This record gives sequence, structure tokens and C-alpha cells, in this order.
Amino acid sequence: MSDGQPPPEGTEDRPPADGDYYTSDEDEWTRPIAGEEECLNGNSKVALQSGGIVVHDEDETERSLAGEIVPVSFVEHGSSTVLCSSTFRMGHTVEALKAFLESQFPNGQYPYHKVSLFLGGNLMLDPLSLNDVQGIVSKAENKVEVRIT
Repeated sequence: MSDGQPPPEGTEDRPPADGDYYTSDEDEWTRPIAGEEECLNGNSKVALQSGGIVVHDEDETERSLAGEIVPVSFVEHGSSTVLCSSTFRMGHTVEALKAFLESQFPNGQYPYHKVSLFLGGNLMLDPLSLNDVQGIVSKAENKVEVRIT
């Protein structure tokens, strides 16, 4: 194990024999993460835009793994007013829906941590995927009720 002392001069670039002391160079913190440049220039399947994440250019494998298309309309609690609508996939989580809703209202009306989503009067639990939520129907409108808790 390392005693907390730096390695002898000239050995900084080599991992030690016991494998538990590693150094980093200053450039490590400024270099893009492998693949990140693809994200940032919009050429990959995920592009960062306006602080949100937009998924595009899915290939056939990604589409099949993500599951069927699920149209969702977010409806205000106690009203029939549609706040916004979007298309998700069965593989998306309830957390993804909440994050999407929050991103559509940057003024903080629907903060992620205070929003609860309901379908047919039943709470949609955050860690579940849409595939796990009882009542979600693919390729048909799903009206999800939004409640602030």
C-alpha cells in the first residue's frame, strides 16, 4: 500500500508494482472525456443542447433495446390542461419523464424533486421504467397527471 508520499522522481508516468498509487497530469482535467467531443458537436446519439439532453440518430439496435414508442401528455392535477407532450420509449424511466418535464419549464414551476407523476390514479415510482408501470400503452396517448408534493 502507498504511504501517502509521492513516487520517486521519474516514475510518475508508470503505475507502481502494487497498483495502488496513481498520478495524473494537469491535462487530464482539461482533455475531453473519450467520446465527449462526439456529444458536444452533435454527431453522436446524444447531443447537449440548451442545458438539456436530446436523443437522436438512434440506430436499429438502440431502437429495439429502448422498446416501443410511448406518447405521453403531461396533464395538470385537477385539470384537463395539457402542460406539454413528448414521445418516450418503454425503456425510459419515470425519472426521465420528470427530468423532461422540469426542462420544459425553466422558471421552476415543476421542479424534479417536488413532482409526482400519476397514471390512472396510481403513483409512477421513479426507479421504474415505463415498461414496468401498469397502464402504460405503447403507440397510444398516455395522459400522465402531474402533482406538486
